[in-house]
Amino acid sequence: MDFTKVPMTLRIATHWSTLSEMLDALPAGFAVEPIAEGPDAGGFRWQIDHTPNMDDQQCGWDAPLRSSGVFFCRNADDQFANIVRTMARGPLHPDEDTQLQNYQMQVCLTGHGGSQPRAAAMVIAANIISRPGGSALFCDNSGVSFGAEEWHQMAVALAEGIDIPEVLTFALVGIVGGVKGARTTGMQMLGLPDLQLPFSEGEADGDRLIDCMRYVAATDRDFTDGHLIINPVEGTALEARFVAVDDRDAPSMSNPWGRLELTPQPSEGL
Repeated sequence: MDFTKVPMTLRIATHWSTLSEMLDALPAGFAVEPIAEGPDAGGFRWQIDHTPNMDDQQCGWDAPLRSSGVFFCRNADDQFANIVRTMARGPLHPDEDTQLQNYQMQVCLTGHGGSQPRAAAMVIAANIISRPGGSALFCDNSGVSFGAEEWHQMAVALAEGIDIPEVLTFALVGIVGGVKGARTTGMQMLGLPDLQLPFSEGEADGDRLIDCMRYVAATDRDFTDGHLIINPVEGTALEARFVAVDDRDAPSMSNPWGRLELTPQPSEGL
């Protein structure tokens, strides 16, 4: 199944107090054009179609890349910082946390995923904005957030082609867990279905789901009902079946590739 583009939204907390400050800080290779009319009026079109003229330590990108989208700037509010802290993969660095608490402007960067190259381009584009002025980033499509320095390290890894599937799943894919199981959010950004794994009796962690998520991203292929996914760590098999999903309450997390439920299979069936 091939979908052309999947919307992505990355929100960046910055210390800039005005748009002109932000534009002055961005590299020449990050093209910006104001939008005067239409549904995106008041925003800005952005585009990257070559390597920006900035040193690698700043942008974490030294390979040709093309990406584009729209961004909007919003004044700080009293909720975003707490959302970022709550959804962060790990504690923010103390300096980042202080900057987040006092951030001045939120940059809402929109573009398209739907494949691993597109998703990687969005991670790198967000880093180009975050590196000179950001403290933290939040992904609308999965509910995952990071401090700016950790995001920069992931952008550098993607630019250098290091462990791309693993970096992208860590950066962009969330895991929602409960007593009976866990599921992913955000796999559509990589052009893949989300995964759902029921817990066996007495099992209470999502490590198996993480292993399978990385495996699916590394294979980067279409999956069908009845497909067997081999857990690369345990060597066990899980049968994949598509399940119905009602995502009307969270349209930003809607996945056109659907959701696969993974059911462990007996070892004698391998």
